Amino acid sequence: MLSAPAQIQVIDTPQDPRQALHSRLKILFAGLFGAVAVACAFGLLAEQLDDRLPGTVMLKSVTGLPVTATFSPGAFSKTVPRALPPPASAPA
Repeated sequence: MLSAPAQIQVIDTPQDPRQALHSRLKILFAGLFGAVAVACAFGLLAEQLDDRLPGTVMLKSVTGLPVTATFSPGAFSKTVPRALPPPASAPA
């Protein structure tokens, strides 16, 4: 029992666990680049998969029918719309 340290064999010597600064910066910049690339890919994918019609001109060209009514951009919001100012009268 007293001779146990003689039986221990060091396989791999311990090393400093801290990484070099340039290695950490490479990892940081690779992560940032990867995040921007994934965000751009999702943006392009969402743009390609969007099946909404952007306006009345496109709706008319797709259906071949005249557009008689449209929704205003804030038609379904819960906020009260502002009152429009009265039209300017022409000078007499």
